Amino acid sequence: MLQIPHFINGQRTAGVAQRYSAVFNPALGRPQAEVALAEPQDVAAAVAPLMQRFRPGRHCPRSSVRASCSASRAFWKNASANWRR
Repeated sequence: MLQIPHFINGQRTAGVAQRYSAVFNPALGRPQAEVALAEPQDVAAAVAPLMQRFRPGRHCPRSSVRASCSASRAFWKNASANWRR
């Protein structure tokens, strides 16, 4: 059966996935492929390049919006650190 890997940072990668979930064809009512389920290491690998490219001042030109942008960046930085555990 076809196994669909992760697509991280513009490339297909198997990552460390050991678990897969069936992708069903609703017309036939049966599985047609399997998609990899992400592990914490896969999520961290996907988030890391985004965190490097994201700069609050660059994406949030107004000072009133910049604070919420900084809060968002802090949230994702904390979340990605937790996913690495």
